[in-house]
Amino acid sequence: MDYDKLAELKNFYATDLGVAVQNNINNAINTLWPALAAEIIIGIGYTAHLLQDKINNNLTASIIPVNPRFNIQSGKIQTLVSRETDLPLSDNSVDRIIVMHLLEHSKYHNLILREIWRVLKPGGKLLVIVPNKYSLWPHTKELPFNNCALFTIPQIHNLFNHSMFATLRTRASLFAFSMLHNTLPDFSNLLEHWGNKWLYPCGELLLFEAEKMVCVVPETRGNVVSEPKKLAFNISRLDSN
Repeated sequence: MDYDKLAELKNFYATDLGVAVQNNINNAINTLWPALAAEIIIGIGYTAHLLQDKINNNLTASIIPVNPRFNIQSGKIQTLVSRETDLPLSDNSVDRIIVMHLLEHSKYHNLILREIWRVLKPGGKLLVIVPNKYSLWPHTKELPFNNCALFTIPQIHNLFNHSMFATLRTRASLFAFSMLHNTLPDFSNLLEHWGNKWLYPCGELLLFEAEKMVCVVPETRGNVVSEPKKLAFNISRLDSN
């Protein structure tokens, strides 16, 4: 992600449309992740705007993959700077990770997912949000999801499978939202509500929830196979900050 894209995202989410988009995405996230216990939640990409309602009883931080020339601090969200393939976090240290405005601007999809796997705790949850290649409506210039890579549902499922993640749930958001928000706001909100039931593959954004899978190795003693044990993890790496 370059400086111009960061500036574009910051400016977009300061507009009325940006706030409305943020609210709809947050509603979709809250459907998947409702009230959470005290957990460590990290956002990677441009995500501080999505983490505000996750602050209570949670330790939250946003990681951006480039050193910005402007302040993107948002409320009480701590912002860290790091390469997306070398996160400044210990092994098995994070409960949940949200990824948005990242994969569509990077060519290192597998490396990013493997690094996320490293820092998530066993059974930790990942939420990936990407623009939909087969949205029923074109990605208009009003939204910051054009001029970037677009994804299909099988593509992300395959990425998870190759990165030791199990897909749990898939949702969509922003069903013609940019076209209807200003002219027919009530219908736009209704479409958001019913979209996942009838127009699920057609939203402008796709949300994928996945869980970190942990390998198990059965111990063999003679001809007897004992209960499988989890592989040992390297937890010696310390935060670099």
